Amino acid sequence: MKFTTVTAIFAIALPMAADIKKNFVLHLRSLDFPNLRSPWFPTLRIFRLAKLRSLSLPDVNSNLVSVITSVAPESKTCSPSQYGQPEFANECATAADAAPQIEKSFKTYQIDNSYEKAAIIALMLFESEKFKFNKKHFPTLVPGQGTRSMQDVNNNRAYAEAVLTTDDAKNQLKNAGTDVVKVLELVNTPELSFGSGAWYLAAKCSDDVRKELQTGTNAGWEGYMKAVLKKDATPDAIKARRPLWEKTKAFVGKGL
Repeated sequence: MKFTTVTAIFAIALPMAADIKKNFVLHLRSLDFPNLRSPWFPTLRIFRLAKLRSLSLPDVNSNLVSVITSVAPESKTCSPSQYGQPEFANECATAADAAPQIEKSFKTYQIDNSYEKAAIIALMLFESEKFKFNKKHFPTLVPGQGTRSMQDVNNNRAYAEAVLTTDDAKNQLKNAGTDVVKVLELVNTPELSFGSGAWYLAAKCSDDVRKELQTGTNAGWEGYMKAVLKKDATPDAIKARRPLWEKTKAFVGKGL
């Protein structure tokens, strides 16, 4: 090969190599590597940083879906066979539907204690019959009672006033007037319906009730049930809700 040919090859290759090096460094800097001030950094550092970038955080929603479906396997699907009356099938939500909304409500209302989370989830699972319903149908229909925690009409009104903050939403609530069914419709969207349990704990339960619940004891949970059910907090009503509380509480530290 003649000298002139070799010279020509290098004349083309060297600028290309310089461009490749420059673009590579700029690309790395675009990936938030603030310490890469020079293109001449150790190769090992590149691989370490690249590996850190490739790591992903645990999927919180996936963990919660697993907890809910372990506690209530029926929540995996919305099969028509689950319903005695198919006209209610459109109210059903799966654990996968519920998890992101519940997680969002925990963040919104700063529910950080795992026993509080377990109590809220257990309450909603019981009241909505494993997320099948968002209105009170049984044993008889109660107009205006609903959300996944089956709040009564007074709590739904208070909830609506607290969360419907845009001008349009406020006007809708004003137009609903005393129509409890319309008020329920406003707070029965997926986000607000699944957020009702966290809202109630944060807005309606006393500090003493919450402190006791945070211990994870049955006495603390019973105090929470009395705060939720009020005059309906009979021994039988509390007993009926206990199994779901026990099952959900078992996942504290294991997904909750």
